[in-house]
Amino acid sequence: MPCSASASEAGPQAPFRITWLATDTSLSFNALATKSADLAITYHPYAAQIAVQQGIALPPIYLWRDAFNLVGPTSNPAQLPTDGHPSIFELFALLFQSAVASADSPAPTRFLSRYDKSANNILESRIWATIGQTPWSEPYSPWYHKFNAFPKEALFEAARKGEYTLVDRGTWISMKDQPEMSSMTCFKEGAISWHEQPTDMKQGHVLNGDALGNPAHALLSPHAQDRELGKLFLKWMLWTRGGQEVIRNFKVNGTPLHGLSPWVQTFFGGQSSTGSNESSTQNLAHNCGQNAAATGPEHNRHGDQPISAQCNIDSKYWII
Repeated sequence: MPCSASASEAGPQAPFRITWLATDTSLSFNALATKSADLAITYHPYAAQIAVQQGIALPPIYLWRDAFNLVGPTSNPAQLPTDGHPSIFELFALLFQSAVASADSPAPTRFLSRYDKSANNILESRIWATIGQTPWSEPYSPWYHKFNAFPKEALFEAARKGEYTLVDRGTWISMKDQPEMSSMTCFKEGAISWHEQPTDMKQGHVLNGDALGNPAHALLSPHAQDRELGKLFLKWMLWTRGGQEVIRNFKVNGTPLHGLSPWVQTFFGGQSSTGSNESSTQNLAHNCGQNAAATGPEHNRHGDQPISAQCNIDSKYWII
């Protein structure tokens, strides 16, 4: 599925094409390892760092911020609060208690898991494990429905069966008004705005309020057929008037789908696509040369002023 984009040192000029391979997060790492893909967008930061250590990827680039939602039947057999205040861990604990208590009920509480090693499945498993439950283990919990499918199909199945499930924000926004979703509602939304997160979260810690966050990172293969073109594409993706403007303006049914990269928001001092941010982009390019690089926000606390001594394309954190 080709699409057009463009990149240059100061901004878009010459177009280039991208061929997309439909995979999930785990398969994306495999595609890099087997050199089937030059660049992958993944949703698991720790696995991304392992890929770097294994030599199958350059340091990850934080492109945008996605999130997951907890959705379920409007009949709400688990009687989950609908005000959004309880943490996702508290809601999962209530789901577990209700699922066990209603096992013999004509309207039992059930949970659908994609069970496919996707970012969705990894996050859901981590939440269950955090509250001390592994319903997929032996003895198997009958209320835990394993359904290996892509997001749209999994959400349709949850609606048909009257089950709770995690779903990515984009899938829910694009489908929630369809007739098949009339029996489903959202009980907890993940946040996509970086500025709304607690200070500790910005240091990299996962707190209750951000457990549904889904950061998207780009991994460029060191064996890419055209490594320099890949770097230019990623630079365009982080440009406030390039990829970040596309991300900011991308909406589904009138609702913004993703949050901007916190690297851009922190390094360039905000979300605006004009004015000082544009100047900061030019300063970064000037100080760091054609392949400009700098450390990420946890290492750079100097607003929009690049640190030229850290302009190393092979540094642990980089902006190109």
